[in-house]
Amino acid sequence: MPIWPARPLSEAPEVILECWRIMQTVSGELHLIGARPERGTHRVSSAVVEIDIAKRVAITRSGRRYVLVGGAGPNEHDARSYVWLAWCRSNRVIEFRDITNDLISDADVSRQSPRTPHQ
Repeated sequence: MPIWPARPLSEAPEVILECWRIMQTVSGELHLIGARPERGTHRVSSAVVEIDIAKRVAITRSGRRYVLVGGAGPNEHDARSYVWLAWCRSNRVIEFRDITNDLISDADVSRQSPRTPHQ
C-alpha cells in the first residue's frame, strides 16, 4: 500500500474522515487518523491545534479543517493501522496512545494502553 504526502492546503482545505480515531504521541501532539470516503484512502493529520468534540471538527497545524463523520471506528483496522504506523516510522514516533475513548464518550472500542509502532 503506497504512502504519499497530503495535497496542498489550497487544494484540500477540508477533509472528511470516517472510521476515525484520535492518537496522542509521547510529546503530547494529537493526530487524527481515518478513512477518506471520497478518495478511498486513509489519512493521518498533522498535529491538531483545535478540536471541538461536540461538533466533531478539528483544525490542524497546517490549517486544514477535519470533519469527523459518524462514530469512531474500531481500534484495529488494517489499512488505518498501516498508514498510522508508517507515519510513526517516518516521523520517528516511538510511542503513542489511542485517546479516542478518553475524548469521545460514544467511541465503540475499549481503551488502549501505550503502544509502540513495532507492536
